[in-house]
Amino acid sequence: MVILDEPKYLGKARVKNEQYGYNYEGHVWRVLFIRLDDIEYEEPMQGLLEARTKWLRKAGFLGQVANLFRGKCRILANEKGDILSVEESS
Repeated sequence: MVILDEPKYLGKARVKNEQYGYNYEGHVWRVLFIRLDDIEYEEPMQGLLEARTKWLRKAGFLGQVANLFRGKCRILANEKGDILSVEESS
């Protein structure tokens, strides 16, 4: 689970998986991370969130990528990276 705030869509990027030596397309946002799995930050931590295009397509979100995250939200995904849900959070 990831909880983030203040998402800003930066666009598409070609990403190289150094470990396995292949390239893939992803979408990138600049965000403030509030929680990342079991870590809850005392102060939000600025960082980049990247989601592979195939994960977004499988979850049915590919048509709304630029506006997928609005304000504070929670993302649930499984261990394979499949997005299970995106919900606004308070």
